[in-house]
Amino acid sequence: MLRKVSFDFGLDKGRMAKIFSESHLRCITITSFIVACMAKFWIGSVFIFNVYSLALKHTFNYTQGDVDMMASMQHFGFHFALPAGIVQDTFGPTITSGIGSILTSTGYLLLWSSTKNIEFYTSKPGLLKLYFFMIGLGVSFTYMAALTTTISNFTSKHRVQALAILESFLGVGAFVFSLLYAVVFTNGHIYDEQNQNWSDFIMMLTIGSSIANCCCVAFLRIVPQSDDSDGEIETTDENELKDIFDETRDASESTELFHHENAERSNKPPIYKLIKESWLDFKRTFITKNFQIMLWLSSIIPQVGFVYLINITAILKSAGLQSYNGIFTILCPIAEMLARAILAVIAQLLKAKLKKPILFLITNMGFVVGQGLLISLGTNLAALHTVNIVMSMARSCSFVLIVAILSDMFCQKKFGRIWGFILLVSTIFSFLYPMIFGLVYDAHTKIGDVDCSGLACTQLTFIFTSVFTFAALILNVVLIIDTLRIT
Repeated sequence: MLRKVSFDFGLDKGRMAKIFSESHLRCITITSFIVACMAKFWIGSVFIFNVYSLALKHTFNYTQGDVDMMASMQHFGFHFALPAGIVQDTFGPTITSGIGSILTSTGYLLLWSSTKNIEFYTSKPGLLKLYFFMIGLGVSFTYMAALTTTISNFTSKHRVQALAILESFLGVGAFVFSLLYAVVFTNGHIYDEQNQNWSDFIMMLTIGSSIANCCCVAFLRIVPQSDDSDGEIETTDENELKDIFDETRDASESTELFHHENAERSNKPPIYKLIKESWLDFKRTFITKNFQIMLWLSSIIPQVGFVYLINITAILKSAGLQSYNGIFTILCPIAEMLARAILAVIAQLLKAKLKKPILFLITNMGFVVGQGLLISLGTNLAALHTVNIVMSMARSCSFVLIVAILSDMFCQKKFGRIWGFILLVSTIFSFLYPMIFGLVYDAHTKIGDVDCSGLACTQLTFIFTSVFTFAALILNVVLIIDTLRIT
């Protein structure tokens, strides 16, 4: 009788310990998700460069080329996310967020200090370009920590919804900071932008981003997962290719590794073996078909939305509709937030019927519609309103779905470096598309003018991007076929 009572007590104690452990892990998951959303909110400030770009330009008397290059350097720094991915995969979110905090805070402080020494910086735009690159690079570390932690803490079943909510906070941040600058920091100086209080705006971003990063360092944690669940998300394509790669390795390399394995273990430091194993693992992933498809889909498609986003005012100016600039720029983040909310609902209701690659194809059709309207009706107000909504919604949903598909395909332990590499490659098109836009726009500008008028100012650019878009749609269809074949 005593043994039975003791056994029952032990069973209850074990059950209580299990319940406590599950509650603790759930608390970590929720806390980390809230902190990640807060980080995303402040990351949204990176995407509103255009709200204070004129104030910066007139404060230092910079050329438009200098100002555009500052925006490009910040964008390049944000997409130079491979180092952030490697750090996240190796050391976790605490170290990654700490590095992001140092880089971002330093960059913002240096940028703010430039407003206190205008005469010195007037002839040194290169320093501000460096500061903006530092800000973008720092944000990439915070972004990677928040994103990868969220992916790791949610299963594939709920990942799209979690990512949609997370990305919505980026749109909320961009909207709030744009509105805040217009209401609080312009001080009514619409035509004399150099008198706007943009230096205090930068200081606000410095303090806010520092607080957000400190919260990430303190509270952002990855919930421990079993190795079995981690291994199940590897695709069949990747596993098969790994075996093929191992079997067909060069004979001389295999022989050398066989004969010198013991010597290598004794002579090489652990860091060498870690780097070598990471490189071989990434090499096996890189040559898989699904990785190549996602690499080029991620590089080609979303950048169409990017070139539209940074040139909204130029497109409206060429159509003679510049009075609608404010409405269009405010509607963009609203449409993005709405799109992510709709995507989260659809993913929940139709998760058993619609695969993520199919949702991605539907999203990409939005870019086709938008470019078609820009090519044929690029000066019509109703058409441009449609383009603005469709492009914004497609761009916001594409990022969520790309991340969700990649996280299903590949092991979470190496997701950071995979996504970082893809972001790095995508900068090719994020530089190419705006460059083409600028060349076409300037080519159709009359001599002596700085602004272009008419449909021809932008038409050829979107004909060019539509060619790449259709090529990407073919890759999307191939991905759908492979997904349906496996399932």
